Amino acid sequence: MVCCRDVALQRLYNKPQRHIKPDFKFSMTLFQNRYRIESARLMNWDYRNEGAYFITICTRNKEHFFGEITNEMMKLSTAGAIVKGFWYEIENHFMNVTLDVFTVMPNHIHGIILLNNNLNIVSR
Repeated sequence: MVCCRDVALQRLYNKPQRHIKPDFKFSMTLFQNRYRIESARLMNWDYRNEGAYFITICTRNKEHFFGEITNEMMKLSTAGAIVKGFWYEIENHFMNVTLDVFTVMPNHIHGIILLNNNLNIVSR
């Protein structure tokens, strides 16, 4: 009589090795003789739809235009202060936008923008 433990061990040790292929591929193409990853945007998504959108904007060549981190604190440059000011101005120009968290880093910014396409929005 074979017990369940023996069957489980037999399956474990006699299992053929499989190489698992991921379901996704990064498409690398040349642009101006440099490899780059294609857009991470969803192909069938209309980005005008309601939702929360995580935004990242990076500087060219990862240059520290927006400031420096000193003693674990972000010290904004003039450009960084301008970026921060413009971020908070977005709500004043688009009635269907609500801003969530936002941060300025030396070479990029992160923020979350909420789009509400409800046409019954009270103007600010």
